[in-house]
Amino acid sequence: MLARSYPLFAAYYFDFKIAPYQAKIVEHWQKNRFTLTLVPMQHGKSSSMKLDIIRNICLNPNVRIILTTATKDDADEYVRAIEAELTGNEKLIEDFGPFYNPARWTSSGFRVAGCQHTNPHDTLETFGSGTWNQKGHGCLTPETPVVTSQGCRPVSELKAGDFVLTHKGRYQRVKDVVWHDTSEDVYSFAVTSLPTASRLTGDHPLLVWSDEAITWKKASEIRVGDHMAIPTATFNGSHRVFSDDDDQREFQRLTKEPGFWRLYGYYVAEGNKAGTAKKPGYG
Repeated sequence: MLARSYPLFAAYYFDFKIAPYQAKIVEHWQKNRFTLTLVPMQHGKSSSMKLDIIRNICLNPNVRIILTTATKDDADEYVRAIEAELTGNEKLIEDFGPFYNPARWTSSGFRVAGCQHTNPHDTLETFGSGTWNQKGHGCLTPETPVVTSQGCRPVSELKAGDFVLTHKGRYQRVKDVVWHDTSEDVYSFAVTSLPTASRLTGDHPLLVWSDEAITWKKASEIRVGDHMAIPTATFNGSHRVFSDDDDQREFQRLTKEPGFWRLYGYYVAEGNKAGTAKKPGYG
């Protein structure tokens, strides 16, 4: 069987010639649970790993692979390259496929159609070492509110293309919306100043003030009395008041006028203005 031989697998399905040292690297990966591979740049590490991941999926569709890279963007790029082969390589699909599973196919991981195990994990999961590294799904329940550029909405109503507020105070586009059935414990948090409670699985990360510092904690680690960090939206370095960019720009222009702050002061003090333009009166 071609998949048993890494060099033959790469040559037949990808027209890729494996150098002897690359074959030895892959063999070392297969024989050792823990390994550190130090190879100079431009020596085929990424290609070797990508093809070996695909080969392992072909040999065992129930395999679970966790890929960690320097950044989340790097990890997502790996996933897209692997998904392109699993959906576009006709030889591979004819002999081992189909692989595509529309219910579990995102830019951050996937579960192949041939997977038969019942646990909730994907076939390939990815994490960037510079981001929160969790091994669960980190889910929200459908009714949990999320701050978007159009106001607060239940997470179940979000779709790809929407903009949600991040912990850095910026609105970022939603790439994918993924649903998972889970039997994990769900934690409910009532936070002062928020209108409704948030319900999350225990491995979902939350930003909190703890031990004199802002840090990430799993939902299962949060205790009564912890201080939850609530981000505020920003625009060009200023606090965002309006979701519409043109309205926000006009607001920032007005706030540079001295008269705006005089009027604001009257408003805050619950004062009033009376009289005429020539003889104004203030109370």
